[in-house]
Amino acid sequence: MRPILTHMGEVVPLAEVVGTGTGAPVSVNGLFMRPYQAADLGVPSVIGSNPYFAYMAADYPVFGTGTRLTRSGTIYRRKVLQPDEVSGINVVELVKL
Repeated sequence: MRPILTHMGEVVPLAEVVGTGTGAPVSVNGLFMRPYQAADLGVPSVIGSNPYFAYMAADYPVFGTGTRLTRSGTIYRRKVLQPDEVSGINVVELVKL
């Protein structure tokens, strides 16, 4: 995964929000993915997508529910964390704030 991140990844700031304060941002190299989904619920169709961020777990071991990811001026929060202990990759489903 590291060679892929070296060539295709991007560095994004992450900040942990705890209570009313915010933690100092850290930069993490990862892949930001924005899948497209369309649900056929009649007319009109419903279109939606939640972006994902994949990164090496060793680079940022705890992606808590209060962690905020900022990309291109848009702030996202964690919806679901999907760790893969075998590969050492974490995939986080994000929700736009």
